[in-house]
Amino acid sequence: MNAENIAFGIVPRINATGRLETPSVAINLLISKDENTIDNCIEKLNELNEKRQTMCDETFSEAVEMISKTPSLFRKSIILFSPNWHIGIIGIVASKLVEKYHLPTFLMTKDNNDETKIRCSCRSIKGINIFETLSMVSDKFLNFGGHKMAGGFAFDSKVISFEAVRKEINNVIDEQTQGFDFSPTLEIDMPLEAEDLSLSLIDEIEKLQPFGAENQPPIFAMTDLVLKNFKLMGANSNHLKMFLETPLNNIIECVKWNIGKFEVPLNTKLDIAFSLKSNTFNGKTSLQLDVADIHSEYIKEEKANTLKILDHRKKTDIFERVMDYVSTTKLSTSIFAVNKTTLALFDKFEGVKNKIYSGKDIPNSDQIMLFDCPENEEELKEILDSSRAKTVHFMRFNPQGINTKTFLSTLLGMIKYCVNNKNGKFDLQALTKNLGTGEETIKLALTLLEQTGVISLESDDEVNYKTDLLKPVKLSELEEQNLYSELTEKIEETNNFKKRIFEASVEELHEICER
Repeated sequence: MNAENIAFGIVPRINATGRLETPSVAINLLISKDENTIDNCIEKLNELNEKRQTMCDETFSEAVEMISKTPSLFRKSIILFSPNWHIGIIGIVASKLVEKYHLPTFLMTKDNNDETKIRCSCRSIKGINIFETLSMVSDKFLNFGGHKMAGGFAFDSKVISFEAVRKEINNVIDEQTQGFDFSPTLEIDMPLEAEDLSLSLIDEIEKLQPFGAENQPPIFAMTDLVLKNFKLMGANSNHLKMFLETPLNNIIECVKWNIGKFEVPLNTKLDIAFSLKSNTFNGKTSLQLDVADIHSEYIKEEKANTLKILDHRKKTDIFERVMDYVSTTKLSTSIFAVNKTTLALFDKFEGVKNKIYSGKDIPNSDQIMLFDCPENEEELKEILDSSRAKTVHFMRFNPQGINTKTFLSTLLGMIKYCVNNKNGKFDLQALTKNLGTGEETIKLALTLLEQTGVISLESDDEVNYKTDLLKPVKLSELEEQNLYSELTEKIEETNNFKKRIFEASVEELHEICER
């Protein structure tokens, strides 16, 4: 009996009864002296543990599917909710998701006794203190607690929605992780050669027991091992047994738990990180390598936030081919286009007009094509989050900026046209198309003109407006206003962002989109 047997054999069974029912069965097992009672308790604990394992597997699969459908939502964290998940096992599943994606993970479900109360269990990664994360948004919670690697909280869904809580947490994590490298790392204690592997080495390692969170077993590494055979094990075929050939031509047996899939050809070379174990079967004891990580050209790191970037910014004479592709592809496709000149390009392509969007509210899509550049990084992120696209096409666009005077002059001309021809009525989206800029910039300009008494402005929904020209104005008069300086800064910010997107490398585009 050692710490590992207790941690992975006994504790999960005792733990399962408290997670799924009450701890009474485990207590009776520990205090009873009656053999029949003890046997019944052991049988019940085994049943509950099997039930717990099944529920964890099902919840984990549901969570992975949710992540795969909306990868753009999970750039720096995984935050999910399902009313059907069991409160007792979401912490275990959160740990498994952290292991798979190496991102702080928050899983939420409804309270068993109060459907309006949402409860969360969360787990973190090294370098991100999750208790600090929760502390910074604790005013939104009914209660919370935890430590740097794990925590939990509850909130009232009648007061604040899941989406709002997710946004608050994501904002804090964005602040916490500026410049943070999310790439998982594994510290190797010592490289080994084939001749170092022996049962006597295991005996020496065992003297370091008990192993646990603050005393991890040593991790070793070996390189240039040849995969001779392998098989998947377990009820869900999610564990891997490999037979690797060393440079001494002997075969070593290795086990990798919870691998998911393994698609490495036989007779290819691997590097592995592992801890050493002994395995006794039919009275014979042999070496077993418990693999922590595998390095192979055939294995790619799986990420929750995988986003495919396709770069067409410097390509010319491809518009018609792209339109043919959009018309025939089975992938759901959305097109972001704002500028009037850009929108005119689509006039003769009737089959794609229903795929064009000029605002940030874009439907769920497999892919999105950016024919114009969003105003800023925040708008780009909102577009990607709204569309939930797994592929982003950066198309050729005009990076030329605008200046404040030209922008205001054009806007005033459009307002004059609306007053003379449309009874002063206009909608914000029509202005974005004609001015080729975003809604926030136009709203700021309209506020400037209203506050200086140049126009009147009425709107019930900040989309449809009614206006009137109250007095003529010289642009030089507007320059004296504080809002004019704010508008100029916003326009310069937009110009700089467009230039940045136009000149960025594909790697930089990835960084911007996944920030």
